[in-house]
Amino acid sequence: MSTPTESQPITGVFVTNISPTADHKTIADFFSFCGKISSLSLQVSKDGEDGVQESVVMFESESAAKTAMLLTNAVIVDRSINVAAADAAQVNGVPDEAQMESDKIENKEFHVSDEARSKTSVVASLAAAGYTVGEDALGKAKAYDEKHMITLQLKAGAENLKAKAKEIDEQYQISATVQAGVDKVNAGVKTVDEKYGISAAATAALSTASAVATAATSAVVNKAMANETVAKTVAVTKEKSSEVAGVVKAEYDSLTTATKAEIEKRHAANAPPAAADADVEGEEGAKEEANDEVKEDEAKEEEAKEDVAKEDAKVESSEAATTPQ
Repeated sequence: MSTPTESQPITGVFVTNISPTADHKTIADFFSFCGKISSLSLQVSKDGEDGVQESVVMFESESAAKTAMLLTNAVIVDRSINVAAADAAQVNGVPDEAQMESDKIENKEFHVSDEARSKTSVVASLAAAGYTVGEDALGKAKAYDEKHMITLQLKAGAENLKAKAKEIDEQYQISATVQAGVDKVNAGVKTVDEKYGISAAATAALSTASAVATAATSAVVNKAMANETVAKTVAVTKEKSSEVAGVVKAEYDSLTTATKAEIEKRHAANAPPAAADADVEGEEGAKEEANDEVKEDEAKEEEAKEDVAKEDAKVESSEAATTPQ
């Protein structure tokens, strides 16, 4: 018989004022509604009169003991009993002859654990079995359930979900199948990689791609220049481009010089004599005409400059196209 301590939950109750005509089976039948009984004693009270008895009932769960403590004033045979938590002295003070043989204790079978059963349902079951449970027993049971049942339901629900999940997993081997699938895929990828050298090939390809592209361009140019005809053509083209550039520059310089001379000549021809007494209106008209001619000559000069710039651009483009990189 286990002894309750400060570190252990109380799982036993001490029952007093039991009818002299009650026996072990009577006590066991009554308290088995609360939960599974692990041991039970019954003896005449030391200070009792008329054969009044007392009992220590030990349960497998604390919840069953707490339910039993709600049953003070319930009637067993012909007396209202008192139920309280059993202390160490009461548990250890029971003589061996007062103990009920464990194989004779008939526990009731419940579909749920003691913790999951409500106190109200236990009291109601006792009343339905014909016991008088006392006027305040049902009220105490309801109050207890309202305070604790929500927590119990949540806990029981979580445990049931875990149990169900584990049951499904064990039944269908989900975890094992998933892990096996992952391992198989990883092994397959590794095998293919090792067989065909994919990782190594990819690394080598990335390393040489840039070098190949650069080398290809240089190789094409070098191979073309190795051909005598191509080399001569490139040389001649360079030579002609230089000649053309020289001719264009000389023509530009010549045109610029001639344009400037013509402008100066016309300015000199249109200048009014120092002592001339010309008409003011004629003089203004001559000036405007001279200015128009100067502007026209300047526009022609700009045109010539643009033509030279275009020729220079063509030469530079030709040189770039024929020069090997």
